[in-house]
Amino acid sequence: MGLLSTPLGRLAGGCAVTAAGVALLKGGKLSSLPSSLPTSTGGAFASLLSTSVFVGASVWTTFFAGILMFTNLPKTTFGDLQAKLFPVYFGLQTATSAAALALTATGRAGGSSSSARPRAVAAAVALAFSLLNLAVLEPLTTAAMYHRRDAQAEGSKFPENEKKKANGRFGMLHGLSSLANLFALGAGVTVLWFSAEGMLVGGK
Repeated sequence: MGLLSTPLGRLAGGCAVTAAGVALLKGGKLSSLPSSLPTSTGGAFASLLSTSVFVGASVWTTFFAGILMFTNLPKTTFGDLQAKLFPVYFGLQTATSAAALALTATGRAGGSSSSARPRAVAAAVALAFSLLNLAVLEPLTTAAMYHRRDAQAEGSKFPENEKKKANGRFGMLHGLSSLANLFALGAGVTVLWFSAEGMLVGGK
């Protein structure tokens, strides 16, 4: 497996390209990079990056990847893939929203002071719903999915009422998880909104 085929390799490659781009645009020399990133710039950049990754991953997974996989994969394959994907996805949501909250709450995210509180509140909401999915709803939903699969399998000895119960439990948990994901996404977009507002006010 090549270096760029691993998550860490791709992260390193992305960081290298970003560092080179910033340095070259700041003066054409790589040696200009350290002096071009004061603490305030670094904090604001980290805050915007974490929120952008949160929103970008959420939009892609919610509106594109999930729907495409659901409509193009066999249902059992789709379910198995989601069982592997969603712990990573909700983990990414949790990590990036926690970073955005920490940077904003400690005053390192930049922007105007008037936008800091609503950004922190929105980031906290995003973190809460991400944690809810990561720690509670996703494990329960995945377990319910496999239980429903067993109950509805050909030759299953589950009674009919148990099959209906398994189907209903999965539907309820999946709906709650999807709703929590939408609330988290909405909160992440709200963080971006107030970040943009803070930059505009701070630039006047």
